[in-house]
Amino acid sequence: MVLSVDYIRNVQTHFLLGVDQNHAGDIRHFNPTGAAAAINATLANCGAASVVASYTAPCPSGNYVDQNGANRTLTMADYAALGLGSSADMGGSSCQAVLSYACAFGGINQNAPPLNFLSPVGRSVYNGLQTKWVENVKGPFRGAKDLNFQVSYALSKFDNSGGGVDPVPRLRLQPAIRTSLFRRWTMRT
Repeated sequence: MVLSVDYIRNVQTHFLLGVDQNHAGDIRHFNPTGAAAAINATLANCGAASVVASYTAPCPSGNYVDQNGANRTLTMADYAALGLGSSADMGGSSCQAVLSYACAFGGINQNAPPLNFLSPVGRSVYNGLQTKWVENVKGPFRGAKDLNFQVSYALSKFDNSGGGVDPVPRLRLQPAIRTSLFRRWTMRT
């Protein structure tokens, strides 16, 4: 009988991740003038007098309709499409270029789109505990010369600071893989 227990750790650092150097969407670069312009433009398109009126009753202008063609209330996506979000919502352009006014969260340079540059800041860590029990039995029963049993169990965890990058033109980072816990049993005879 043989029992083996192995601890495995693999750390990889400095792999490339796209980092927005303009910090589009960062709260530190909130532009109240851009936010007010986005709200006013959305309310004007809707024909509503206030934000509360825009989500409590359908828009009278007919510019916002549901799949059946009926007037609908505004959603946050409607406000974001007109600049209440970041320039990342503009499909790779700056709000200034698309809307002629700054976004609420346009970044360091309001006239620039998100500027994703590859930086060596990625880190991934794999930790695993693997166990295996092997038993060889000589002549276990009539007609069998040898019998081999194996039972293994693996418990592992993977943490990753990065994700993927959306296809062009958006180039926005996907959420990071924080923790993945895997358990696996295998048996062989």
